[in-house]
Formats: sequence, structure tokens, C-alpha cells
Amino acid sequence: MGSGVLVLAGLVLWWFWGRPAQPTSVHVVTVKPSTLTEAVYASGTIVPKLRQEVRAASPGKVAKVLVKTGDAVQAGQVLVQMDSTLADAQVAQAQASLDAAKAGQTLAQKNLAQAEDRLATLKANPPAQNVAIAQAPGAGAQMYANPISSGSFANNASGAGVGVPGADATLQLEGSVEQLQGSVQQAGSAVKQAQAALNMALAQRDQLTYRAGFVGTVLEVNAQQGNPAPLQSPLLVVADLKSLYVQAALNEADAGKVKSGQKVFVSSKSLSLDVGGQVQTLAPEAVARPSLQGNAAPTVDVTLSLDQVSETLKPGYSVNVKVQVASKSGVLAVPQEVLFQEGERNFVYTEAGGKLRKAEVKTGIADDVNQEITSGLKTGDQVVLSPSREFYDGMPVTVIGGGSG
Repeated sequence: MGSGVLVLAGLVLWWFWGRPAQPTSVHVVTVKPSTLTEAVYASGTIVPKLRQEVRAASPGKVAKVLVKTGDAVQAGQVLVQMDSTLADAQVAQAQASLDAAKAGQTLAQKNLAQAEDRLATLKANPPAQNVAIAQAPGAGAQMYANPISSGSFANNASGAGVGVPGADATLQLEGSVEQLQGSVQQAGSAVKQAQAALNMALAQRDQLTYRAGFVGTVLEVNAQQGNPAPLQSPLLVVADLKSLYVQAALNEADAGKVKSGQKVFVSSKSLSLDVGGQVQTLAPEAVARPSLQGNAAPTVDVTLSLDQVSETLKPGYSVNVKVQVASKSGVLAVPQEVLFQEGERNFVYTEAGGKLRKAEVKTGIADDVNQEITSGLKTGDQVVLSPSREFYDGMPVTVIGGGSG
């Protein structure tokens, strides 16, 4: 009985250690030229190119709300009117000041014209024949023309007997004209100041009327007629829904591959959306935005245009973004699953003559499935899929399946 057990144990040991080892079975693919397209993926948000948030410039009461959510509006159309009682009073006061200034200017110009006419008449009649006695309006001395001999004096308006030689009358009237010219200039300055004050009052009142800056659609209305204007939120929001683009954020590694003009594919299963576009702009800096877990890794904002804007798209929708960053034809490529790393170096196992050969490779661009090999392999090489850690150079193997790279 004991001898039988020993024989059986010997057979078991022979089965495991005495019989010849069977080669490991592997699957391989054949390396051949391929076309690769490398892409960067991100999520994005639909954003209108034109968006107007109407906010109250100062606290006040809403007098009128002339639109509602969903309304189409034209450029310049009045959207909200704030209470303008005080502004109207300021405009009326400024208008009255301007009217008074203009009346003063008209009077000053009239007085100057009269004085200039009298001076011209006086100069046309020499003092030897005629002493022109005149008063410039507001000068305080009325002078009359009298046919008296040279050297006589003219009587003043009050008949006080104060006389002025003819030559002195001319000088006096010239001085009055100069004074009146100064008065006209001062009156002109007063008109300009009053006009500026009126323009400012009108501008301040106009700021209480909010208008659409472009053709668009009202997205939200927060203002309520008769209530104070909301200060924490806009009175209303208008956007151009016919001009939409995609705003996305890329991580640092992907942002380095993206450039303006690259082709973009925008999709959304829920929206049945699949449309092309282009990279428009890339932000000049990376920003780490705060989150519930703290500051996230820095990202770079990118704007993407759309070749077509579907009516189903609305601002705020989320979409999937694929940016084509590189494309090559006729390059050697292998499935990414054949690669393994040792430190920062990439390796593959090839199969030749029933044995594994370890080969270091250099990589290029990659798509979702395949990796470009720039050196280390050649067309026709058999590369092992999913290499195990137990594999080693020279290891016997049996190929049980194959395919094309």
C-alpha cells in the first residue's frame, strides 16, 4: 500500500516538473503603415457671442418694464425705464438757465451793435463840424450830435452842463465798445456753460432709459415695475441666439497641443448634435479655479466656433468637444496595449522564431486606439499584445492569434 502511494507521488512530480515546459501562448499584431489623427477631448458650454446684462447704474425705482422673457428685440429698443422725476426737474432747471443765458447774450450783442453804429457815425462827422454825443448802452452817459463849433462842449442827457470835446467823445465811445465786446464774450461763455449743464442733465436722464444694444432675445427679466431696481442681479439679460460659440477649459498638457485654426468636432447625444468648427482663441494664461475640494489644477480657456448653429442649441447647454491637434499618414502604428514602460522609456515585445524579443521604441502622436512608432520597429514586425510582467527577452512563445496593427 505504501509503495503504491510513492509511485503515485512520483507520477505527480513528473507531471509538473519532469515533463517538457509548454511555451507561453501570445497574441500578436503585424506592424504596418497607418493614418493617425491625434485629438484632445474636453467638455464645453454653449455661449452667445453677444450678451448684454442690463444693470442699474444707481439705486432707484423701476418705472416701466417694456419686455418679457423670450421677446425678440431690436437694436436701440427701450427695455426698462427707471423713475426720472428728479432727472426731469434737473433738465428743466438746466434748460431755464440756458434760456436766460441766451437772452443775456442776445441783449449784449444788440447793445454792442448799437454802440458800433454810433461810433461809425461819429467818426464819419469830424469834430470841427459836428460833435457826436453818444452813449454806449449801459455806459452811463448819453451823448447827442449837435452842430456846434470846434472846441465847444456837448451837454449830457441830464443837462448838467458837463461837456466833452468832440475828440474825447470818440475816445469815450470806443472805450464803451470795448467793454461791450467783453460783455458779449462773457455772455457767450455763459451760454456754453449752460448748454454743457443741460447736456449733462439730459445724459443723466438718458441713463435711466435702458436700451437693447443689438438684435437679440430676452433671456431673463428681474426688474419689476414699481419696485426698487435689483442691485445684486441684472435688470434683464439679452443675447443673440443666432451667434453661438463653445467655451471650454483644457488641462495644461492638452492646451500645449491646441492652436488657433485647428478643426473641432462638437457633439451631444442628448441634443442629437454633431457639428464641426474651429479653434478661435486660446487664453494667454492658465487659471486655477476654486472648487469644493479647493483650487483645482490650472486650466486654459479656449473658444471654439461652430460651422452651423442649430435651433436646438441654447446658451448654457453642455457639449462634448474633440479638437484635432495632429494628423499623419503612412506612419508605423501599433495598438497602445502593446506598450509598457520602464521609467520614462517605452518598450514592446516582438515575436520571431517562437521567441520574444524586447525592443525599445520611440513614440509620436496617438489616437484613441493606436500609437505612432517613430523608431524601434519596422513594417511586418509581429508585436505581442498585452505583455505580461513575467515575459523576458528570449522567452519561448506560441502564437495563437494575430492581426494587423
